[in-house]
Amino acid sequence: MSALSSSLTFIGPWPEHLSRVSGFHVFNRWSDAQNSLIKFQPPIIGLGLTTLLEKGFQKFLQEFSQKNPNLVLVLVAPQEIPVKDLALLRRQYPIAYTLHQFDDPQLQTILHQAMEIHRWKGHFNELRRMRENHSDRLGKVQAELKNRIEKRELTLIASRDKVVEQNRWTESQSQVIAAAV
Repeated sequence: MSALSSSLTFIGPWPEHLSRVSGFHVFNRWSDAQNSLIKFQPPIIGLGLTTLLEKGFQKFLQEFSQKNPNLVLVLVAPQEIPVKDLALLRRQYPIAYTLHQFDDPQLQTILHQAMEIHRWKGHFNELRRMRENHSDRLGKVQAELKNRIEKRELTLIASRDKVVEQNRWTESQSQVIAAAV
């Protein structure tokens, strides 16, 4: 597990050996983890269903997720939970994986995959910001071009009107000269 170098937070009865891994923070209750969550801004939080459903935790998690859009949750939920209920939770929260026990033998693999999801979300959000910035700049350039085109049209119209007026004057002078001859 030492290959995972980021600060990860686990809330609930996770295996004892996780607390000995550098960068891993294990807490029994979310209220104990709150300061650590704010301080370390972990990319991954492992937690049980009872923690997720606690009234105060849901509000905290929503605010925390807004500040940390790349957050990934690893949820431990009993196998008896209906799939539709888990799907609803996945739509509400950034749950990447659902385990059925805290000491799942695939935990290390799942944490590595969760870290990849976190990185992917970061890249995706960065691309989204870049696209928005480019869209904003493109909009400004388009507005500037539109203004330039409108100014150029007005200049061309004024020039055309001068040419038309000059042609009328030249034509009238030609008629006067032709009448005088």
